[in-house]
Amino acid sequence: MRQYFVYMMSNKNNRVLYSGITNNVMRRGFEH
Repeated sequence: MRQYFVYMMSNKNNRVLYSGITNNVMRRGFEH
């Protein structure tokens, strides 16, 4: 069974908020 994660991230200036669902948190972090 695959695991999925809900994530919320912001950029350095806290001006942009990214949210989503992924099964690979590390890869998705580098993509943003």
